[in-house]
Amino acid sequence: MQIYIGNLSPEISSQDLLKFFKGYGEYLSFEFKYYMRGNKRFYFAVTSIEPDIKAKKAIKRRNLKRVQGRVVVLRAYQDRLVANERRALNWREKIWTAEERRKEERRTLQHSKNLKEKVETYEPTPVRHHFW
Repeated sequence: MQIYIGNLSPEISSQDLLKFFKGYGEYLSFEFKYYMRGNKRFYFAVTSIEPDIKAKKAIKRRNLKRVQGRVVVLRAYQDRLVANERRALNWREKIWTAEERRKEERRTLQHSKNLKEKVETYEPTPVRHHFW
């Protein structure tokens, strides 16, 4: 399983991350990357840990821990296309795994929230039947 390691310092080295992941893999290699937002660079790394059980334990136990004074974020890495778009040329034919799908899309989340408010505030008035 590939793991995304976010919020890294530009001065971090592979040795620092090897110490951080000690006990979760013997031969770890890290691919350091960055992306630009405005004029600022944000640094992250990608690594692969096998088997998936060890990778999930590493994510659970090491997420939001400090490395060189910065809190790092760990999650399963999903390679995306440009602009975080999942749609490739054959996107209709591709089978998306559960990790690639959003747990709660914004539009359905907002719709269910509005629906829940309507249901909670709705108080039906009793219907009066008149039988003569």
